[in-house]
Amino acid sequence: MPMLERLHVCLPSGKEDTLTPGHLSFPSLRSVIIDCDGPTELSWFMHGLQAPALESIQLQVQDTAFSPQIAIKFSDLVGTKFRHLRAFWLQPWSTDGSDLTWIFQSFQGLLKCHGMECFGVNLPSHIIATDDDIRDIVKVWPALRDLQIGYSQPGTDYPRVTFSGLATLAWELPELSSLRLAVLPALSKERAVSLLRTATSPSLVKDLSFQDLPGDRPSPAFIEGIAHVILHLFPRVKSFTCSRSALPSSKRPAAGHVERDYPLSARDIVSCIAEAYRK
Repeated sequence: MPMLERLHVCLPSGKEDTLTPGHLSFPSLRSVIIDCDGPTELSWFMHGLQAPALESIQLQVQDTAFSPQIAIKFSDLVGTKFRHLRAFWLQPWSTDGSDLTWIFQSFQGLLKCHGMECFGVNLPSHIIATDDDIRDIVKVWPALRDLQIGYSQPGTDYPRVTFSGLATLAWELPELSSLRLAVLPALSKERAVSLLRTATSPSLVKDLSFQDLPGDRPSPAFIEGIAHVILHLFPRVKSFTCSRSALPSSKRPAAGHVERDYPLSARDIVSCIAEAYRK
């Protein structure tokens, strides 16, 4: 099928004897969706796939088929074979309904794809990034438009992006328009003043989402300070979502959301955060 541009493939689990490893050549293929619940089948398919024009991969996979160790091998293979990749989406699912978490380092092989425009993982699972990861991202993905990573495991202690990492994203990725990530909500008064003394960033981000705000409500002054820093870094934001850590009595984090047809104000941000703490 030399003219095929889009492919949706379902890889059966436990059917290794019906699959024959070998080349699958699609010279015009640009987009592939892979449904998979077995690591062997996923490995065979990716090793055999020959698609030099491939630009987009959406992986819908069972968690047992995509452990962090498998993610490392997968991303290294994809980054080596498909250097022209522009979009990667991970949509994992779990048999017991639990949230899943990976660290961004498991996907560093994809940094070989220098034309990446969209990278993310669908809720409720997340990929955790740190400030060091953000610095790597802005160096090799300058055309990034959509970055969807975050944090959803209460009680764990993964490092997260700080406001320094946010500033890096705001200043170094001029094409970025949609951003979801977990932020370490530690912002001293001195750091806030330092950020606000710089010029307002040129960021074009319009859709912004923060995960994992602290379970206990911060002081009003702290919330207001965060709101002003957010708008200083992302002055064109029109949609803001935030969620706080789940309480012991709740399995899911509480969230707030605000959306306007025009850039948000600090009051909008403050009200949104307050909404998350009323739930």
